[in-house]
Amino acid sequence: MPGVTETIGLVAAIISIAGRIEQLTANAQHSREKCSQLKEHVISIRDLLKQLEKEEWTADLATEGVLRNLKSALDEAERLVRSCELKKPLFQRMINSQEKARKFDALDERISRILDRFQLVHIILIVNMQKDRFFMKVLDKLLQHGACRSLPKVVYLFDLSFKLEI
Repeated sequence: MPGVTETIGLVAAIISIAGRIEQLTANAQHSREKCSQLKEHVISIRDLLKQLEKEEWTADLATEGVLRNLKSALDEAERLVRSCELKKPLFQRMINSQEKARKFDALDERISRILDRFQLVHIILIVNMQKDRFFMKVLDKLLQHGACRSLPKVVYLFDLSFKLEI
């Protein structure tokens, strides 16, 4: 199971890579339009993750896996944008331009799929949190109205040593 520090470190690493990609796109010598599109995608990811950094969130195995995949995709994006910095003869750029455009498109699609998984993971986490809250509210109401008189005086829930006094 990942550690909280490890997962939070992934968020920081992704934000850092996004910043480097943003800087590198300014120096692109070719494939500027594709670099610019990628930069916009990466900036939106960076901004969302910065917001996540500010919020209280719980690191979990599913999130950690998605963040690792996202970091890998952004590492690849950084390499691809770096390759656009190099000055190459016109004929070589023309030969490589279609292949590079395909790489940009494939990378953009990969990042989009990863973000879709990230969103799904967070929806599931939110639903689970809501179910837990609902359970606690129902239990509280039952306890208030004496419906659980036969329970022991102290109840331990979720191995968190959360005590409900009855």
